[in-house]
Amino acid sequence: MPLRGLKISGIRSHPRQDAPDCLFTCRGREHTAEVTELIDEDLAKFLAVRARDGAMPSFAPPSLRRDYWDRATFRKKVAHRIARKRAVATCQERRIDALIITTYEPLLTPQDVSGWLQDWPM
Repeated sequence: MPLRGLKISGIRSHPRQDAPDCLFTCRGREHTAEVTELIDEDLAKFLAVRARDGAMPSFAPPSLRRDYWDRATFRKKVAHRIARKRAVATCQERRIDALIITTYEPLLTPQDVSGWLQDWPM
């Protein structure tokens, strides 16, 4: 079922402190959503060292290279996030209807992501 154009309303934090993060209403029914971040782990370490030391670390993470993000890498990272969230939900016997993925990857462009998602059935 395509989700584009659906009207979402009543977005609010879930009363529990763990997954799922949010509740929302769509087509008159209440649904759940989990929010997660897509970030290269090496970039996170790089930024942490830079923040801690106040200087650039001696290494540069691969995701800062122009050729790092491609369709295969993006799909692999997203599939990994989905699998992790699915495992948590299954373990805790929780339902997650939507997964909202945010990112601050400096070289991951909205245009690329849009193109890579076009032909990826989820």
